[in-house]
Amino acid sequence: AVHRLQILDTPREQAYDDLVQLAAQVMRTPMATIGIIDGPRIWVKAKTDNVPFDEIPRSVSFCELAIVQDRTVLLADLRGDPELCTSQVVAGPPHLGSYLAVPLHSPDGVTLATLSVADVEPRAFSAEQISWLEAVGRQVEQLFALRATLNERSADRDEALQREARFRSVLQSLANGVIVYDNNGVIDDANPSAETILGTTREMLIGETALNAGAIHED
Repeated sequence: AVHRLQILDTPREQAYDDLVQLAAQVMRTPMATIGIIDGPRIWVKAKTDNVPFDEIPRSVSFCELAIVQDRTVLLADLRGDPELCTSQVVAGPPHLGSYLAVPLHSPDGVTLATLSVADVEPRAFSAEQISWLEAVGRQVEQLFALRATLNERSADRDEALQREARFRSVLQSLANGVIVYDNNGVIDDANPSAETILGTTREMLIGETALNAGAIHED
């Protein structure tokens, strides 16, 4: 699902940056990120300026909890939790004190990322604030859906171009003369054999609606 999005290691994009800034402002936290699964790491697509990393191992990332459980995760006092206080991101930079994350889904419903906010101090978040963050998360999912649609259209275009190239290759190699008409009966193409048989050029034929050259073979 992640690779279908074709989003990993892409440059920063204003739309994602705007949403993490909105999340930080709405939640009144100094830090916000959009983190996406990539094997053993969480890759950060967007972040506020004071987040000190662009990726983090899944083994030390709290994003993993929201992704695996597929639910909003609130860790109100990381330093007071004996299992979490020794974490790399609590004991060391950025010295997190509290963390809140909502899971993000691909268009086909796969949990693959989080929108998270964090503070350097322990703090609680109200049900209303959590609801706000989940609403912002749904906007991120809309960006994922838009990206998936554009990727599909790009793939369809590439496939059409490949089919066209194969058709042109076959057309050029045929010994038979071939004239191609469009839906309006206008000549759209002609192969080299047709040029030889008709004693004219492809350029002279394209755009015509009828053959002005004799097309009867001598035998």
